[in-house]
Amino acid sequence: MDPISEVDAAKLGFQNGAQVPDAVACDVVDGAVPSWLTNSLLYRVGPGLYDIPVGGKKVRHVQHWIDGVGMIHEFHIRDDGSVWYRNRVAAQGHLDAIKSDMVLPVTFGQPEDPCVTIFGKAMATMRILVGWARPVLNNGVTVSYLPHPETKKPTLAVKTDANVIQLMDAETLTPTQVVDYGHWDPRIGDPASSSHTEYDPATGITYNHISDYPGFNTRMFGIDQDGHVRYAQIETPPRRRASYMHSFGSTSKYLILAAWPCFIDALKFLQVRNLMESFLWQPEKQTLFYVVDKATMTHVATYESTQAFFCFHTVNAFDDGDDIVLDLGYYDNIDVLTTFYVDKLTAPTGVTLGRHARFHLEAISKTTTAMPYPKVALPVIHNAANYEFQTINERYRHRADYMYVYGAATSDDAPLFNHLVKMNVETGEVIRWRAGECSFPGEPLFVPHPTATGPDDGVILSVVLDGNAKTSFLYVLDAKDFKVIAKVKGPVVVPLGFHGMFTAKAVKALP
Repeated sequence: MDPISEVDAAKLGFQNGAQVPDAVACDVVDGAVPSWLTNSLLYRVGPGLYDIPVGGKKVRHVQHWIDGVGMIHEFHIRDDGSVWYRNRVAAQGHLDAIKSDMVLPVTFGQPEDPCVTIFGKAMATMRILVGWARPVLNNGVTVSYLPHPETKKPTLAVKTDANVIQLMDAETLTPTQVVDYGHWDPRIGDPASSSHTEYDPATGITYNHISDYPGFNTRMFGIDQDGHVRYAQIETPPRRRASYMHSFGSTSKYLILAAWPCFIDALKFLQVRNLMESFLWQPEKQTLFYVVDKATMTHVATYESTQAFFCFHTVNAFDDGDDIVLDLGYYDNIDVLTTFYVDKLTAPTGVTLGRHARFHLEAISKTTTAMPYPKVALPVIHNAANYEFQTINERYRHRADYMYVYGAATSDDAPLFNHLVKMNVETGEVIRWRAGECSFPGEPLFVPHPTATGPDDGVILSVVLDGNAKTSFLYVLDAKDFKVIAKVKGPVVVPLGFHGMFTAKAVKALP
């Protein structure tokens, strides 16, 4: 087999994924899957289709990573230790809309087709204004469980940065229903929300925010395991628009919504209907930290950054007396959004990603929501890792001693994420692991050992695209030192995606 270049290997991750609706056995080619991982599922979601035939006449090529048609992947570790793989399109309505040559009402970064008629543009704009857009919006950024809005049973849910949720049948991976948070409570039906929720293991409540961007209204809310909703209205500064926020933070006592000054130009958005061309970066308005008391669901404090910044993913947060410590992936501005066009992700040079930053919000009980807001000191930043898709040991969520963060990192001499990192959040010390040349790992998911005694006592699961083998592998790594415990060969290339979820009877809930 002829050797493949790093660039050509990366391109394999941005091609149409083979659809595998029925489970196929994988081969364990190195080591053995730990017995305590049996009877478990690893879900992965992300873009899965990039070239879609339209009306039998042409092919629509997706240009921005986030606009690839969402696909869900499942690795099932069965009782006998065998591993089985299957997948499904997670955004069928979106795919059908493209195939029928519908003018999409909203995309993240896909430029408008110059052949679209004025009538087509008008209809797409109308779908936004009257709320018809949701059934055809793309989905495939995060996956989690939510209580079904009617049955209240835990239901597999795939999300994106909009108030649109694709519910799926966990037995078949079949998409069943497209809903929004308004199905739980009409007060939380605004069009935007974070892809990432925050789950409180002590109460079983799932939190998120909604906003009406490009408007001015933002709320935080929580849905308990019975589907009941409580929400908090955020007191925003006069005429400050809602920010684009992919994630937020939480502690045992508080929710922290960091609203970076990344806004939507309303008129531009209605004209072009994609977020990338509509974003406004206004650093003079600073990043605001809105703090909500979880017990009362009340907005209790607002802080202002000393220097504006942007973030995709928060890492963890915890209470420190009357203070809050918030760790996140830090960017100076929103330039990173432009690097997620496929042609840039597959360029020979590496992508510049975020750094690990720690903020201190001081004296919560002595702070209010009134202006002028107290300033937050510049964060402590660790520069050793250029990384994204940060994960931690979820047993240490909201704890000061969580110690380690894992992520997918880049280097200057290769496109994309070409290795994994483990960072000590106190010292900045980094351990790195790479599967090999022309290999690109996905988000590293930490799975704690059932009898774990420390924050890194467990394994890392990562799906790695191997360009030389022209397929993807599931790696099981020792979370302490990244030594390979098992390497499982999948039947197909798993397109490079975003996030995942591990669920198993073998791993107990938090004590």
